[in-house]
Amino acid sequence: MKKTLNSLLRITVITAFISTIALLLMYWSLKKNEVNNGFNRNILAHPLNLLSQIKLDSKQYRFSNSNRDEIIIYDFVNPNKISRISYVENKYSLVHTKIPKIPKFSGPGYAFFDGNEISIINRYSSAIYKIRPGDANYRQRRLDSVVISHVESLSNRIFVLMVPEIKKDSTVLRIIKKTDLKGAELKRYSPQGQSDQFFSNDGFYSYDKASERIIYGYFYRGEFLCLDTNLNLLYKANTIDTNKTAQVYTIKRTVPIGNKFTSRYTQTKPPKFINKSISISNGVLYIQSLLKADNQSAEDFKNNYIVDSYSIEKGIYINSFYIPRIKGKSLSYFKVFYNNLYAIYGDILLIYKISFNNHGALAFAP
Repeated sequence: MKKTLNSLLRITVITAFISTIALLLMYWSLKKNEVNNGFNRNILAHPLNLLSQIKLDSKQYRFSNSNRDEIIIYDFVNPNKISRISYVENKYSLVHTKIPKIPKFSGPGYAFFDGNEISIINRYSSAIYKIRPGDANYRQRRLDSVVISHVESLSNRIFVLMVPEIKKDSTVLRIIKKTDLKGAELKRYSPQGQSDQFFSNDGFYSYDKASERIIYGYFYRGEFLCLDTNLNLLYKANTIDTNKTAQVYTIKRTVPIGNKFTSRYTQTKPPKFINKSISISNGVLYIQSLLKADNQSAEDFKNNYIVDSYSIEKGIYINSFYIPRIKGKSLSYFKVFYNNLYAIYGDILLIYKISFNNHGALAFAP
């Protein structure tokens, strides 16, 4: 009997020990997944109210940085497909703009509505086509001689391009150029690199006509730049997170280019994204962040996209808010425009009303 009790006691102790280890491992695993990033957010409670949903005929639509007082979207792969978002009789709808077919044009590209003209820019050839709606003719120019990574329209004659520049030592720089319709370079700015001068500088920028400022944000580090229209640096600012160094890893390799071999720096593994996209409205900069704050629950972060807002005047953090996730769809782009937020989820466009509170950080910057 005594032996039986001792055996049962040993079994109980061993079982308790194993259970304790299992619980500790489970706790450690859960804590490992809840990574602390070293910052907190001031998150607004439910500021968005869904107004409308519009089905798109493509998953490649983007917002045009239109100089007109309306929202313009275009198909990046087929940029002659341009539409404006109309609001008539309490209903949102797309109004397609008819433009002449451009011979031998194959996307991708960019489209802008500048006054009474449409500018369509071929990403690969850097050719620009100026078209008036309803006119059967167009004018063609060339802005540069290299592939364009991004472009913003300052006016119907002045554009800001993001292009690569290859040095004699095979170093590739990321350059922001201000050019006119003839392709003449008016000014340039090169963002400061970290581990290299190209990959670590990758990012996004947007032009705000009201303030006449260009905001350049980095994909892989928590920093953004404010430039004037002559590409002079006005200030640098940090985003609310603590990631100040881009986690980009490169190596110099010999690669074939045409019939020759040359040295190029390539990435050895995918970089860590910190920020994704940007929008500017009413003196406020909005940046979609991919990092969870320490005061966010894992469930909230999983079920929503998070956007941080900053004063465009000084780059000071204001607050944050959620954009809901949609099952089976990813948020491609968003745009804040007056009191509305427009969000493209693949082939769906959602329009939200923004509810401002008395502290109204979405309404204005301090």
